[in-house]
Amino acid sequence: MIMLQGYSLNRKAIKEVFFAVMALFVLPTLAMAAGAPIGWQREVTFLVSQLRYEEAGETLKQYCIEEKSGELCLVMASAYLEGEVRFGIESKDIVEAYKYTKLACDFGSASGCEAYKGAVENGELLQLVLYEPGVNDRDEQLKRAIQLGLDLNVTTMFSRTLLQEAVSEEKIE
Repeated sequence: MIMLQGYSLNRKAIKEVFFAVMALFVLPTLAMAAGAPIGWQREVTFLVSQLRYEEAGETLKQYCIEEKSGELCLVMASAYLEGEVRFGIESKDIVEAYKYTKLACDFGSASGCEAYKGAVENGELLQLVLYEPGVNDRDEQLKRAIQLGLDLNVTTMFSRTLLQEAVSEEKIE
């Protein structure tokens, strides 16, 4: 038994409190996906409550891709953008976030299309890779972002100034 401000709590009560607190942290992120397939939220919340974070992330990816759920792809994009440990993502991965934003748009999410448009037309992808705090492997992500821009053959992918800055930083190193 644990004593907490004069009250004794048994293991069952501690477990219930823990799951309630976990739900408070997990559900706001998951609530973004209102138009998602039935059952996904219960499954992901259960995995997170069992501290099976990587499985929770894989389950979200599966729902995003196999069910073609634009809303869940946005949740994955957000998770990569924030480096969401609850979904097995160790650090921010801006390029992966961008890829899931593109999938969200492809699967019919208006918000996904807005975010994708900002990344493409306004150069937000490269800006985030260059300047977002907490990006661990910035050099690798910069290379991937530049390559992604070249692969897509999109001239508006990055503003010329940002692209020149990225290339000059690449040459300096």
